[in-house]
Amino acid sequence: MGIFSNDGMAKSNKKGQDVADGADAEKPLPEPKRPGTSGTEMMLTTTRRQASAKLKAASQAERAYKAKKRSAAARANLDEAKGHFGETFKHIVTGSKLMASVVRSVPYIFSNKAEKRRAKAAESKRAAALEKRKKLEEKLAKEKEAADTLADENAGEGPSNSS
Repeated sequence: MGIFSNDGMAKSNKKGQDVADGADAEKPLPEPKRPGTSGTEMMLTTTRRQASAKLKAASQAERAYKAKKRSAAARANLDEAKGHFGETFKHIVTGSKLMASVVRSVPYIFSNKAEKRRAKAAESKRAAALEKRKKLEEKLAKEKEAADTLADENAGEGPSNSS
């Protein structure tokens, strides 16, 4: 006779009710029956929620691991880039100083090239004059030889009295 059972007994008084409640308290609880479908659904839902929570935690751990690894690589790349930019700045400063020196020296570069052209022209003029002199000397040598030959021929005929 449970609390919710209606066995047709009318409630007579409050005292009888207290006695009935005391009797129910002394009885052992009935054995639990096999869980119904709702228990299976609840178990599946709980399992799914646990798996979802584990997946979420694993995904978060994976993201944290990847972020840690990538941030370490990024820090190393940043340090290397800073070094390269430092070297670049030094090279730019050195290059700028040297370029300023070149700009200041442009007139000297042009005058040096002009001097080389003048020297080359003078050398070619000297070579041409030497060649001309050589040809002239050869021509004079031939004329002298021809004159000597003619003089020898005229000398062999004797003195000429054409005067």
